[in-house]
Amino acid sequence: KQLQEGAGKERALEEEKELSGQLMANQKAIKEQMEKAKVEFQAKLQEKESKINDLEEQVRDLMVFIEAQRTLADDDSNLLKNATVLPVPAPDPASSPSPSSGKSRSRRSRA
Repeated sequence: KQLQEGAGKERALEEEKELSGQLMANQKAIKEQMEKAKVEFQAKLQEKESKINDLEEQVRDLMVFIEAQRTLADDDSNLLKNATVLPVPAPDPASSPSPSSGKSRSRRSRA
């Protein structure tokens, strides 16, 4: 009878060890998934913050433009209406950067 009780206890202990191992493996897998989700979340958050900053900059630029247009429209002194536009001398072609590199620097990509 004691052998049966000992064998039953040993079987229960083996089942408990197996269950514990499975729980530890599950916990490890969940922890890895959480870390991956955290990294993805941080990347998406950074992307959104970058887009927000870009849009805020665009809004500031637009507000400056609108304010300048409003100022020009409300200008009663006619200073600009009677102004003379003078040509700007062309830069020396040997010292200026190539047209393709100048264009790529001046344009901003908008996604």
